[in-house]
Amino acid sequence: MGHARAVLTAPEPEALTREVIAKGLSVRQTEERARHVKPGAGRDIARGSVRAAARAAIDPDLAALERQLSDLTGLKVEVKHDGTKGSVTLHYSSLDQLDMICQRLSGEPI
Repeated sequence: MGHARAVLTAPEPEALTREVIAKGLSVRQTEERARHVKPGAGRDIARGSVRAAARAAIDPDLAALERQLSDLTGLKVEVKHDGTKGSVTLHYSSLDQLDMICQRLSGEPI
């Protein structure tokens, strides 16, 4: 699971997966490599995709938490943490989705 989380945050997950298998990297080594921008990610940035570089800088644990919360709610979820405090943002696109969020947080139907 730790390897998978780290690989998913990498700019080029397939290349990193091959490297992990070939070299038998530990989870910590995989996380470290995922944080560094690979040569192919530079091409994305040159084409104007800053998103690839930003995803590479995301903490793998926070990225995994975002995915888990997104899977649970069916919504886009952003988790920001600055070391001491942070925020969780749930993005909804309809009032029905907002009602669903309120119901799940309160535990009671609205």
